[in-house]
Amino acid sequence: SVINLIGDPDILTMTPKDVQGWIAACQEKGQKATTIRRRVNALHAILARYYRDHELEKKNPFSNTRISGGTSSKADRLPFHTSHLKRIDHYFANHERLKPETKEILILLKLTGARPLEIGGLDASDILLDHEVPHIWIRGNRHRRIKTKGSERRIPLIGDAYDAAEAA
Repeated sequence: SVINLIGDPDILTMTPKDVQGWIAACQEKGQKATTIRRRVNALHAILARYYRDHELEKKNPFSNTRISGGTSSKADRLPFHTSHLKRIDHYFANHERLKPETKEILILLKLTGARPLEIGGLDASDILLDHEVPHIWIRGNRHRRIKTKGSERRIPLIGDAYDAAEAA
């Protein structure tokens, strides 16, 4: 696992060949290429920081790592079917233990299409209800960065989305 790999002092002596062996072992366990890529990126960043902090002139073994097995595409991630959304709505309506703020977050996720971290990281100043077209403004703020430059956007709020944002 990644945690075992980080905790191993041998990580500092790893070679690109060792990294490829670790990737092969992950693939044999059935891990997807996207999961392995995410772990490789994290380990690359950890080692890069360690090398920088300790002023080491060493090539990062996680640099330029190739992972076979394809990549994930938007076509692999199907949208919710209307039957799924009906079941979610039914759950909301029939579970008093669900906190109101949790319901508000879930409604905004469902009705805006925004990413979970985008909704979870909204500042009060990002919820603009007094504009001609009420909206949330997805942008970098003190809570989070935006995923890409193109991720900055304004999402109109109508109906239940407006009510949830107002309550929040």
